[in-house]
Amino acid sequence: MRVVYLAFQLTMLVVAVSYSGNLTAYLTTKNVEDPIRTIRDLADRGLPVVGYDTYWRNLFTASHNPYVKSLGPRYIVSFDNMPVFRQIAEDRDRVLVENINHLEYVLKQHYTTRRGEAPIRIQEECLLTFGVSAFLNTNSPLRSYFDEAIHYMQAGGLTDQFFKEVLIKNMKDENYQEEGDTWLDLHDTFSITPTTQVLTLGHMQGPWILLGVGCVGACVAFVIELCLSSCRTHHPTLTP
Repeated sequence: MRVVYLAFQLTMLVVAVSYSGNLTAYLTTKNVEDPIRTIRDLADRGLPVVGYDTYWRNLFTASHNPYVKSLGPRYIVSFDNMPVFRQIAEDRDRVLVENINHLEYVLKQHYTTRRGEAPIRIQEECLLTFGVSAFLNTNSPLRSYFDEAIHYMQAGGLTDQFFKEVLIKNMKDENYQEEGDTWLDLHDTFSITPTTQVLTLGHMQGPWILLGVGCVGACVAFVIELCLSSCRTHHPTLTP
């Protein structure tokens, strides 16, 4: 009876530790919100929208899309380039609107670790779909020349090269330099672990090992008691 009671107490101890550990992990882990995938999700979330110029506010205000139009009142102009990315990566309390080539380049060069992880991402639905074009008359004799020149520029990679040169030139500006350690300096390691983790069976090896040792000990004690009881039966002189 004592062996059964001790085994029951040990089982209750392991169950209590497991439950309290998972409950503590659940209460201390921040719930991750659903990702922003569409313009409607962005409008409903109510986050401030940051940009480098008032140009975007004018586009938002003139848009016929009600969700895009709702971004105008909460648009904020920022003159600091790289700090905006770092604030988004660490605080997660705002979004940045900018050319997709610019976003992809900065994201890959400065906010993607060697493991391929990044704290920020680009929204799947494009905010404003338009391109930069030359405005000419429909029957202009120059149209074919412009079309051919633009085609050759795109096919030869000149547009990408121009973008890269402009971006690198801008990044040499003091506004692009982060003060102190960059985000990659602090996070681009293979040994980095999240600040909060949900406990799993791997974290609970100690109690389970203790439970196994207790069960083995209980079985050994039970066998010893059976042996002693058998000895007392066959050798009454051993009894006190």
